[in-house]
Amino acid sequence: MIPRVRRYGQEIHLPNDKSLIRLGEQDVDMFVIVKGAIDVYTIDGNLQRSLIVRHLEREFTGELDLFNSHRTMVHASTAAESTLIRVPRPEMRKLLWSAAETLQARLQSFSPRSLAMYISSSVVHLFRHDVAIFDFAN
Repeated sequence: MIPRVRRYGQEIHLPNDKSLIRLGEQDVDMFVIVKGAIDVYTIDGNLQRSLIVRHLEREFTGELDLFNSHRTMVHASTAAESTLIRVPRPEMRKLLWSAAETLQARLQSFSPRSLAMYISSSVVHLFRHDVAIFDFAN
């Protein structure tokens, strides 16, 4: 996944506790963790963080706001010195479409004929196995 994501984003190196997303922002980018971690949290009235989730290597940030114009409901910052891939929203959409197209092409490569041949060979294999088990002639 990481090599594919690199084509759509920019690799960045950030120190610990670097703010990435703030409550109420719109049009935020997606971050994929190459090395390090990202904490997603809320801040209470006493300015204390309440951790929701810690994303680790090969994971990514994202709320439903990545797909609509709603404001973010959380904060996010690096939880260690981190290497991330920052994927801007327009590029994230391209990434998702390319993944969908790749999946569709792979699924279409299993044509009904190929599937039928696979099922047929599996049935023949099972039949031969059953015959071998119940071969009373030997």
